[in-house]
Amino acid sequence: MSEIIPPIAEGARIPGIEIEPFNNASWVLKVSLLTASAVFAVRVIYDVIVVIDTIADMLVERLGSRRVTPARRIMRDITYMLLIIILAEASVPVFKPIPVVGPYLNLAVSLAALLLLIILAYDIGKTVYRFVERKVDVVSEKIIDFAEKSLRRRSEGTRHGG
Repeated sequence: MSEIIPPIAEGARIPGIEIEPFNNASWVLKVSLLTASAVFAVRVIYDVIVVIDTIADMLVERLGSRRVTPARRIMRDITYMLLIIILAEASVPVFKPIPVVGPYLNLAVSLAALLLLIILAYDIGKTVYRFVERKVDVVSEKIIDFAEKSLRRRSEGTRHGG
């Protein structure tokens, strides 16, 4: 679209606007298409994050990381990441000599490894976030309980003493 529509409007001026490039219809169309594309990209990224979250949960569950401590889950994810890197690097000498398709197989293995690494890194980030969030919730609940007890004691003290 951005290669077809803006050239059609090339050279057209928007009357009443004297500031370059805002008076150029082609530029305005390009910016409009870019803005629409950015909005679409943000929606796609959000949907992809939801899908990656689901895939990460399924993958980590299948790898046996169900109901373990956050530290153990993170260490297991790091171990899997290292294993993926080693296997991807080890596959290079195996696939490289294959005529015609060797480079494509190496690329496919590299992209698959990258995808798995991204999923596992995302899972590590999510695990750390959930762990920190739970700890912050516990601390904030303790602070709220302490404040409520202090207010109750203060209000009881003014009723009895005053």
